[in-house]
Amino acid sequence: MDPNSNPILNSKEKKQLNQAIKKISQYLNHRSHSEKELKKKLSKTFSSRIIEKSLEQAKERNWLEPPLELSKKILETLNKKNKSWKYIQSYLMSKELPLPIYSKEKEIEKAQNLIQKFSQNSHKKPVLQIKQYLANRSFESDIIDELLKESSDF
Repeated sequence: MDPNSNPILNSKEKKQLNQAIKKISQYLNHRSHSEKELKKKLSKTFSSRIIEKSLEQAKERNWLEPPLELSKKILETLNKKNKSWKYIQSYLMSKELPLPIYSKEKEIEKAQNLIQKFSQNSHKKPVLQIKQYLANRSFESDIIDELLKESSDF
């Protein structure tokens, strides 16, 4: 659907719609965005009517990544950064994206990676210090306890 062919919009709104579509294109060229993110960014400049129409256009042009695919991409990126499940869950919910399946094994692996990184400077760190370090990064206490119980290398 061509934005200029919409008879309901006046010429000023058609111009704004074209600008909003261009803005969406710019945002999506940088990285994938959820619909909520785009609405928030566009709301600084455009009316809700223009935003809705421009998002319709983006969907018709298949510019928007399916929410589940976007969630999986974000999960992969945040897992590489050793972010906790709580952090990932909060992040995805803020973008109104679906939550992927939780993996306790992955959570333990990320916590182990962080402990290794944390302990690089000196060989042994007090258990309390490690617990605080992981808790500050939103790891669940059962994951922390299980990890510390398994290993005495700290």
